Amino acid sequence: MLNYIIEEIISKYLGYKRNHEDVMKIHQSLEQYINKEYNKLNQTKNLIFRNEPINFNENYIPLTLTSKTKNFRVNDPINLIKEYEYIGIIGSAGSGKTTILKHIALSCIENQYKIPIYIELRNLESKILSFEDYIASSVNEDFPDQIKSLFKSGEFIFLFDGFDEIDYVEGNDFITKIDSFINKYNNNIFVMTSRPGTNIESIPPLHIFNINPLNSDDIYLYVNKINLPNKLKRDILDNIKNNYNLKGILNIPLFLSLYIASYNNGNKNFLDKKSIFFRNIIDALFSHHDSISKLGYVRDKISELNKDELEKITTALAFRMLFSGKFELSKDDIYKEFDIIKRTTKIAFENEKLLFDLTITINILLDEENHYIFPHILILEYLTCLFISRLDNTFKQEFYNKLARNSRIYLSQNFYDFLHELDYKYFTKYYIIALLKNYLKNTINFSDEENFRDIKNGTIIPYIAEKYGPKYDLYETLNMLELEFINDDNNSFSNDLFDVL
Repeated sequence: MLNYIIEEIISKYLGYKRNHEDVMKIHQSLEQYINKEYNKLNQTKNLIFRNEPINFNENYIPLTLTSKTKNFRVNDPINLIKEYEYIGIIGSAGSGKTTILKHIALSCIENQYKIPIYIELRNLESKILSFEDYIASSVNEDFPDQIKSLFKSGEFIFLFDGFDEIDYVEGNDFITKIDSFINKYNNNIFVMTSRPGTNIESIPPLHIFNINPLNSDDIYLYVNKINLPNKLKRDILDNIKNNYNLKGILNIPLFLSLYIASYNNGNKNFLDKKSIFFRNIIDALFSHHDSISKLGYVRDKISELNKDELEKITTALAFRMLFSGKFELSKDDIYKEFDIIKRTTKIAFENEKLLFDLTITINILLDEENHYIFPHILILEYLTCLFISRLDNTFKQEFYNKLARNSRIYLSQNFYDFLHELDYKYFTKYYIIALLKNYLKNTINFSDEENFRDIKNGTIIPYIAEKYGPKYDLYETLNMLELEFINDDNNSFSNDLFDVL
């Protein structure tokens, strides 16, 4: 592969005679490097097919990149890199950044266009080697100086995956190093990926593109391309089409793959219990995605908090944001929330490092022009309900009583579904029964269909009727629920977090 290019650049830039022993070794090592990279990138595992590697093109669908001036559908990536020689690609966790880089590398080799140098930046050993020496040594450890001479040929494309995965301490120093490398070898092509919020935009030569979410046609194409039985694919597409609430989640390739994997493994409970699916999403964001897509790698958390601690903090933050009605927070505001959570949970951390982990390492928060949001309202609602479900009995009762008395808070049916699934006993005992008593005490005539329709906008009464009993006989529903035995648990949790109610 690429033998003609290899032979030409060695002859021109090393100046050795054709039969020189080192020329033979360098030529052979470059061939071996390219073949090894091609085979590694072309055989891939994913969430759907975890046990056996599959051919890359079997599951690849073209993703769409957007800049300030142009949309680019990545069918033929060579057209992209010819037009924009220095490219930065930004996307959230699971959006397809690594997939695009693999597609570019494979296309270059198959079309004999450029020699791809694929570097996973998380492996950078900056304390041992300079950035330039690390890149050269990754191609050939025995002849790094000669490889650097070949870089001057302009026949390489450098693919740097995971700018967000560099050592946090390096920060702006790394931007300087990579900018210097690009300037030194500026007649080559450079493509780099990152999650949002890493300041990759500050690297001067890069044309910045963002990965677009999948649209309906993309989802249809992806599902149909997968090597699964046709009936199973039809079932998947029908359920996606009919499940409006999930459409805003399944436009991310990682989450779509999780959805399909659940079907393929025979786990269809998430269709009835959406909390199961969102549990999988949270697990994927916190660790599983990296460990599957990057051969067992789980990125370090610079806050030095474990998964349980990060999840506890994240659920508390979601709870406070939802019930305070603040769906985005400035950096000052989120640091205030961190201080409250730090005090009440007794978990020690540095605010800046925690924010880095939540926005970049885990990507559970998005940085939108220095305002921080959860990537989807359903994720915010799920995490909030997870927090509520883990409260001890005393504080849980206090929360539900406050919620039942507070008529100004509007909550979606998805929120009630999550609570119904995650905390059925206490949700029913302390909230549903209390609401029913309150409504019935106010002598609303629920046997009147017109009256019932008038209060449908309130969500909760139709929800109670649907989930718990006969549509109009709410007295009977109340009697039934009051007879149900509910055990009490005794755990412990701080009460200070409830000041948003």
